Amino acid sequence: RNARRASLRRDGWVRELLTRCTVIRACAKGKQLERAQEILEEMRRQGLLPNVITYNALMSACEKGKQPERAPELCEAMQRQGMVPNAISYNALIRARVQGQQPERALELITPMQRQRQEPDVNQYNALLSTCVEVHLPERALQLCKHLHRYGQSPHDLRYDSLTSPARPGTERRR
Repeated sequence: RNARRASLRRDGWVRELLTRCTVIRACAKGKQLERAQEILEEMRRQGLLPNVITYNALMSACEKGKQPERAPELCEAMQRQGMVPNAISYNALIRARVQGQQPERALELITPMQRQRQEPDVNQYNALLSTCVEVHLPERALQLCKHLHRYGQSPHDLRYDSLTSPARPGTERRR
């Protein structure tokens, strides 16, 4: 009987956490970062501790809500609570850093991913390759392509000729 009560309590907690994560994801899609943050604070007040899924949804909300600079802060908070970023976390960070005009910082994420034995997936490589094209870093893009090929994969929707084309207006050419 006590085990049943504990199970129901745990199931209710899990359901509530999943519901909140779903609402945060909806806020992300609606570009409502402030509302997503409010939900996080409500969760904490009610004793619902955020998990990796919660933080991933919040980082996505930062990117979509045009406040990409807040995503790394959330990732750091997640790690301080003993959680390890997963592929979805890194995808959100990469997108946020690219949107926040920090392409080099996006490229730096490969090292911590590998340190955590999380090899970037094709989507992450594609985001990083697009970043290289955007800021005209052809050598770095070719390194990424070689690394991707080493794992038997190839980039999607990347035009190799774009690596040798002139930088877009307003972007600085890097060597």
